[in-house]
Amino acid sequence: MSPTLSRLKNEHNVLFDCFIISPISNEDRLAHKRTFNHVISNEYINGPLTKIRKIGILFSFFNLWKISRNLPKYDIVHIHYHHWYIALISKILRRKCSKLIISFFGSDFNEVSKFHHFFNKRSIGLADTICATNPVFLSKIFNFYYLDAKRKASSVLFPLMSSFSEFEDFLKNNDSIMAKNALNLDKKIITCGYNGARIVQHQSIWKSIVESKIKKEEYKVIFPMTYGTGKAESINNLKQSVAGNNFDVSIIEDYLEINDLRRLRLSTDIFIHIQTRDQFSASMLEHLAAGSVSIIGKWLPYDLLREKGVYAVWINSPDELTEALNNVISNFQVHKDRTSVNRRIILDLVDWNNIKKDWVKVYSLN
Repeated sequence: MSPTLSRLKNEHNVLFDCFIISPISNEDRLAHKRTFNHVISNEYINGPLTKIRKIGILFSFFNLWKISRNLPKYDIVHIHYHHWYIALISKILRRKCSKLIISFFGSDFNEVSKFHHFFNKRSIGLADTICATNPVFLSKIFNFYYLDAKRKASSVLFPLMSSFSEFEDFLKNNDSIMAKNALNLDKKIITCGYNGARIVQHQSIWKSIVESKIKKEEYKVIFPMTYGTGKAESINNLKQSVAGNNFDVSIIEDYLEINDLRRLRLSTDIFIHIQTRDQFSASMLEHLAAGSVSIIGKWLPYDLLREKGVYAVWINSPDELTEALNNVISNFQVHKDRTSVNRRIILDLVDWNNIKKDWVKVYSLN
């Protein structure tokens, strides 16, 4: 959130404090102080007893409670990413501000248990405004918690992705041929997802590639798997699946240098994105802006992109991937030409002048 708040701080008469619910290093503290007026962190006692997990958790919770009680009064308290145990201090935070805002970012809603959702309700009940990164996700939150939109304010808050201004410059100064030459790629590129998490559905993607009409000598298949929940297991399973197959397959396990990552986006002819869930990832948006012909699951919350006219091949289930892939391969140039509208749409979507309007409204900075 630092890039977003730094811009707001520079453009408006506003100061921000940062309350981090875990210990931080001195290096991180110094970095945060460039943006925030005060940096408060949960530096609970670090001793032999706290190394015992349950005792350490109790110390952490007690310290959160103690720090919260000693916070000064604020105009706004904004909870970014709702850890369930924030419910333990949400009443205190409510008393410390005139306006309480909660932003959900994805896994803090999608990957929590019923038990944790029960605690979420406590904080949500106290909040004035609930925010999410896109309207579909926001609607899902309101429906799940039975919130009344007439009584509980809501907003779509999209964080500034500062890397996009650099990516835009990169796109202006490079093309796919230059990018492929720099990466020593001499085939058409199919990039499958953007991380190693189980939700990417690597096995389903690989199955469709094997069943498709891809001419093996003309295509290179790339699986970027540098991070994500279940990464090690996903990599191991995929390596077993592709072993002995004569496709040209590359599994990327280590982080790429930033310009090589941008080159990969620009080199990609076909991008497959059928995660079980997603929240407007920068990686997916960069593939669209770079001109990749993208095959995307229609179940993902991208109604906004379709409304704005983004071109992609939308499929209703992973079972449709093979047919969609064959269609793209057979009519590649037709699809490629239609992606030309995407660059300007995406770059406008992530432009600060468009993003900041909602932030200014929610923070009453007009």
